[in-house]
Order: sequence, then C-alpha cells, then structure tokens
Amino acid sequence: MKSAFIRVLGLAGLVLLAGGAEGTPPASEDADTSAQINAVLYLPEGPLPALPEPPAAARFLEEAEATNDTEKQMAAYRQAAALGSPLAQYKVAILQEVPDTKMLFDLSRKGYGQAVVRIYAYAALSYSTPLRQSAPYWLNIAARTADPHVSSIWDEILGVYRFESDFPAVAGRGLYFDDPFIFPSHVSGNNNISYLERKTVNTILPGWIIKNKSETLKNGMKFHILSMKNDYDQIVNMYFCVDGCPDISDDYTFLR
Repeated sequence: MKSAFIRVLGLAGLVLLAGGAEGTPPASEDADTSAQINAVLYLPEGPLPALPEPPAAARFLEEAEATNDTEKQMAAYRQAAALGSPLAQYKVAILQEVPDTKMLFDLSRKGYGQAVVRIYAYAALSYSTPLRQSAPYWLNIAARTADPHVSSIWDEILGVYRFESDFPAVAGRGLYFDDPFIFPSHVSGNNNISYLERKTVNTILPGWIIKNKSETLKNGMKFHILSMKNDYDQIVNMYFCVDGCPDISDDYTFLR
C-alpha cells in the first residue's frame, strides 16, 4: 500500500510540473486557501458538462497561442479572459509567478477540469493533513469533468491501486450509473459485496466515513451508492452495480 501511496503522489506531482513554470504551487497554505480547499462545491452528480468558450474570445486565444512573447501572450489571454473565456482565465491564473488561486477556485466552482485537477494536486501534495483529506474530493470532481486529459488521472490512480495495493478486483470507474464499479460474477452475497465495497472506498478515500448507503434500480440494474464524507462535510458518492450488471472477466489478473 505504501508504494501505491507514493505512486499516487507522483501522479499529483506530474499535474503541477506539466508546463514548467505553470506548475508552481501557491506560495503558502494560508487560511483562505485552506478554507477554499476544504469547501463544499455545489455541483451535480455524474458527468459535468464542458464550459462554453465565448466566440468573441476566439481571436485573442489564437493570438496567445501564436506568440512566444510572454507579455503579448498574457495580454491576449487577459483580453480573452475579460470576455469570459474559461481557458483564458485558467491561463491567466497559472501563468503568473505565483498562481492566482482565487481564479482557480472560481473556475473550479463551475466544474472547469484543469482548474479542479490543479486544486487536487495542491491538496494531495500538501504538508497539511486536513488538506490532504480533501484531495479525493477534488479528484472525484476532476474525474467527472468533460476534459479527457483531466479525467484520465482517475484511471491512472485506479490503475495504481489495482496493481500495487490490496484493492478488490473490480472493473469500472465508480463515478456514476453509466460507469459504476462492477465485481466479478462469482462475487455474490450481501455480506461479501458489502465488505468489498467498503474495502474499495476505504482505499480510494482514506480517513473518510460512510455517511449513507442507498440502493436503487435503474435500467434493469441494481446499484449501491455509498456516500462518503470527510471532516469538512465534503461528499463523494461511489457507485456499484450489484445485480443485472454487464458481464466482466472473472480473471483477477485481468482486473488487477
């Protein structure tokens, strides 16, 4: 499990290092930054839609991408940001010597993937235990965003757990009804399934507690939804298909 933890931290570090100077973390974990990381975002469950880019910002985004002059690039991004471009707002936030975390949090509250995953990395790599406890919350939101480059970090982290920890043999991503966790068909019985569900969520969300477990039927399948809560009332829902699910391989080697 220790090697899995180190690998996961390594993935978080790569998020910040991507882009060189863009990877600089906040200068300090002040009270406001900590409060923002531990805050609750009011976003819907399931896949999060992409934020639209205003057409009027397109030419400024093109200007920014076309130049190697840092000042001209930032000026173009600022013009696009003023027109409401989420990409430009993100670039303005991170292309500073010290990233503008307020701008990143504002974008995160709207579900902008690149901002969310950067907040996740800040939390995961923090020296502060309370901030690290919030990291899975941000990771779950990032995994549900429309940006495939952002959401793929969830798959990489699940891959680490599957191969380097005592993680149950489970397929899927566990994020919603359309992509739940699914155990092999030979796993049966409420007690056994409940044990494996707890083991799965406790690996992904260490230190969190099960606030609620519900059962629902959808499209002929039965689902268990485990609502996990941390000390800051942040909630992550993990979805498990337990009956009527698509067939998956019973080969543990394939799943792990």
